[in-house]
Amino acid sequence: MRRFALTAMALGVVGFSSAAYSQGRTIEETLVVKDPTVAAPNNWLFGAALEYMYVKGSYDLYDSTGTKIADGDISFGLPGANLWVGYNNLTVNFAYRKGSGDIDRKWTNGAASTDKLDQKDTELTLRYLFRTSSGISPYILAGYMQTKFDEDETITSPGFFWTYNGTTRSQRSTTYNSPMIGGGAIFPFSDKLGARADLRLTYTSAEIKYDDGSKYTGSGIGGGFTATGYYNITDWMNAQLGVRYTSLNGGDVGYKNFFGLFGMLGVTIR
Repeated sequence: MRRFALTAMALGVVGFSSAAYSQGRTIEETLVVKDPTVAAPNNWLFGAALEYMYVKGSYDLYDSTGTKIADGDISFGLPGANLWVGYNNLTVNFAYRKGSGDIDRKWTNGAASTDKLDQKDTELTLRYLFRTSSGISPYILAGYMQTKFDEDETITSPGFFWTYNGTTRSQRSTTYNSPMIGGGAIFPFSDKLGARADLRLTYTSAEIKYDDGSKYTGSGIGGGFTATGYYNITDWMNAQLGVRYTSLNGGDVGYKNFFGLFGMLGVTIR
């Protein structure tokens, strides 16, 4: 009788531990679904958000060898929008941003210039999530990004001019087309709060067209990172805040590197 009681107690402890583990795992797996971009298993998800990215700091230019040829300071905003749809572990996201600003630039040859810049970003990504019971869910992603710059730059230093047209004004358009791959993870802290972060590797094909009809092409490997925190205001409304760094390597066309802070206000339909 005593042996039976001990056996029953042992089975009870094992049963309780198994139930507790199962419950803990369920809680962890449920938390990752609180990310506004993650669908529940075998369910659909639709979302949309308005975005504003603020770019401030250095906006330097590099030649094809990676040597810096000009220092630039820039401060401007890029309003835009995001649309995403998900099913089970897959999420597709489309993002669009457009803004303009002025760059005060100093060249290594001693010249100074002012560049009026219009920037347009278009990005499409496909993400696959690996759900885990640890509270951290890794993911991989692939996609395509296009960044276009329309520039109207005037040299303000006497005695300097653009060699290709013999004037102090240069109008040009540069397009960077970048397939990408990357990976990251989602870190849910609670049913309200969490974060996600990823690194991206890009192969960029770039083309620059000048106002005299000439154009040049180049390509190279670049990348970037994005870190985002999210907060669920309600079951369907959410806010996101993050940082983004992008390095565009256009080879013979040159490099462009920029850093931005962004905020988003969106809705999620499950």
